[in-house]
Amino acid sequence: MPESLSSDWIAGRGKKFGKDPTIIEGMIYALYLLECLKLSGLDFIFKGGTSLVLLLDHPKRFSVDIDIILKPSIKKSDLEECLEKIVDSSNFIRMELDERRSYQPGIPKAHYKFIYVSNFSTRDRDGRPISNPERETLLDIVFTENPYPVLVEKSLQTEWLATDGEIARVNMPDADSITGDKMTAFAPNTT
Repeated sequence: MPESLSSDWIAGRGKKFGKDPTIIEGMIYALYLLECLKLSGLDFIFKGGTSLVLLLDHPKRFSVDIDIILKPSIKKSDLEECLEKIVDSSNFIRMELDERRSYQPGIPKAHYKFIYVSNFSTRDRDGRPISNPERETLLDIVFTENPYPVLVEKSLQTEWLATDGEIARVNMPDADSITGDKMTAFAPNTT
């Protein structure tokens, strides 16, 4: 997947889809993080809006975060050791825990930021250009048992990524389950 992280590849995808390359870059880095999680050996279920990229033939959604489910039995120290190994062996430069939103009593969730150096410049608040700014990919984790009636295994093969060799596969809910999740999120109190 490293070719997918190059400025040429990202700019090409931006032209193809008519989108700002920084949005494309964020999407590709999210999928890159997903691949890194899978290759780390972590046992998880991939869910959320970004998963639609793997479920739909021609997705129109651009998402820059990864949502996963982990079993509640995983220890924080073991998880963070795994995540640090990902940083050490990838294009991410560091990882940060959002302590305010993570590991709170009664809320089985954690939120991590994976920081990378962007290929594309931006501007600061005063309008001055910043070359190669740091950007982040969010990893949102819910600690629970599998709530889905149907899981499918999908390969990380999409038109967003340049792939060669063996392609990682991830477990995820089927399209009906993702739709149910989204409807619940939009209208949790609807009767």
